[in-house]
Amino acid sequence: MEKEERRKLTDYALRLLSLRPRSQKEIEDRLNLYSCKHKISPQYSRDVIIELTSQNLINDEEFVSWWIEQRSLHKPKGRKALINELRRKGIKSNVVENVLSETKYDGKKEYDLALQAVEKKLTLWRNLSVETIRRKMWYFLTSRGFQSEIIYRVIDSSIKKLYNTKDSNS
Repeated sequence: MEKEERRKLTDYALRLLSLRPRSQKEIEDRLNLYSCKHKISPQYSRDVIIELTSQNLINDEEFVSWWIEQRSLHKPKGRKALINELRRKGIKSNVVENVLSETKYDGKKEYDLALQAVEKKLTLWRNLSVETIRRKMWYFLTSRGFQSEIIYRVIDSSIKKLYNTKDSNS
């Protein structure tokens, strides 16, 4: 019976990991829910976590790298927002900081990501007044966790670009 329960938990964890990388805490939480639902001892969940971690199938540093890459590609966020998201996923601050410094997630990269995030929105906002666009950009980028100095630079360059494009099309 014990082997069967461990196998069920291991299979479940592997199914979760086959969908996308996950933090250790995410796997722990999901295995604990599964254990409760199927009346399996929580000790087996811990054993499965240890086993998968020793096989490097659960690796918080690799998860953080993957998460940052995915955010950069699909939903750019500022350093502050990334750190908060990863903390909610159970990642320790020092792991996040190490990976952010290794991936060179600096002001230049954050500026480029903020520009990328705002580009899509500018097409929706192009017929609004300059002040409305500035306000919308400010709220949008703030909600994505970008630093204020980066937001100011992005707003200035985006407004200039938008109005230079409008003037040349007229």
